[in-house]
Amino acid sequence: MDPGLIALIMGTIPESGANYQTNNFCAVEHGGTHIDAPLHFYRGAWAVHDIPVDRMIGDAVVVDVTAKVFGHVDYQATELDLRVWEEKHGRIPVGSILFLFTGWGRYWPDRKKFLGTESRHTTLFEKNIVGIDNVANLDQLPPTGAMVIGLPMKIRGGSGAPLRIIGLFNSLQNYAGIIRG
Repeated sequence: MDPGLIALIMGTIPESGANYQTNNFCAVEHGGTHIDAPLHFYRGAWAVHDIPVDRMIGDAVVVDVTAKVFGHVDYQATELDLRVWEEKHGRIPVGSILFLFTGWGRYWPDRKKFLGTESRHTTLFEKNIVGIDNVANLDQLPPTGAMVIGLPMKIRGGSGAPLRIIGLFNSLQNYAGIIRG
């Protein structure tokens, strides 16, 4: 069980032969794969329940900055990183979902190495651009050509929420759920 999750079994009805089980759970908003609502770092911006669903479905763009991050856990991606990516792959489409593949996941569970010492969150939130943190298997997602769907738990007033995210390749017939959270 995830140490950030507490589940309490509320009841079952085994004597009837039918199965009914329900649980209560408690989790932090910003644990595991999760969404950062712009409100997380910018007062007056969207909370989780304000985020339109269409902002969570779109073409994936993966910018690999692992070479720059290696040995520099506080590396901050720059506009130049995006320009270099665009020179190779073309313009980043409007409405796409941008992932910076840092490779920081290799540092987990060493929290200091994994989190670094600088905030990587604040730059875009004032424009209601959503953050997605701790996405597993980004190394398996191509730089272009995939679609992602990430649906957070809709927490009213939430600054973040657990997120289930999947990647789709080519068509629904070739579904590949390699990105999971």
